[in-house]
Amino acid sequence: MKKIIPLALIVFASCQNKHSVTDAATSLQYANAGDSIVNITADSLRNTLIRKIGEEGLAGAMRFCKVNATGITSALAQEGISIGRVSDRPRNIYNEMNERDKLVWTEYTYKFANHDSLRPALISEKNEFHFYKPIFVQQLCLNCHGASKKDIPDSLIPVLDSLYPQDRARSYKVGDLRGMWHVTFKKEAPKETKKNG
Repeated sequence: MKKIIPLALIVFASCQNKHSVTDAATSLQYANAGDSIVNITADSLRNTLIRKIGEEGLAGAMRFCKVNATGITSALAQEGISIGRVSDRPRNIYNEMNERDKLVWTEYTYKFANHDSLRPALISEKNEFHFYKPIFVQQLCLNCHGASKKDIPDSLIPVLDSLYPQDRARSYKVGDLRGMWHVTFKKEAPKETKKNG
């Protein structure tokens, strides 16, 4: 069972660990770090994609993303920090949601359906913090994630089909909730205190 702690953002903490309810300052520190990491990573991916579309067209950019998107994301991670994206309708099977992801996703989809604002979420567990931030479909995304024969050009459909034979990430519209960023932080081990004497 997870417990929601009221902060400026949604914070979830595991009830199974009596020390898991962290103070607001620590939670905000991780939340701010997660938000910064997501913004930098999203900008890097978007800028690289735009550059590749200009250099190689949409088909070339799709092939580049298939091979390099995960590498770009991983390259921006640091020791003790991992970065990824998850979705209920992933294009890449490695972006499937686990049970923790689904907890946040359920909250997001409920709020989205009710036209409420979606804020970042932080889950505190025994050894990790998990930061989540929603991903919304933008105009650029429709080239690959929009409706076939409407947003996705006919010439690109065979390319997508060959790159992602199990693709479930199409037929979105601008503003749709597409998935979530997920940043995992390993908690620092407590420092040992020296005894006098």
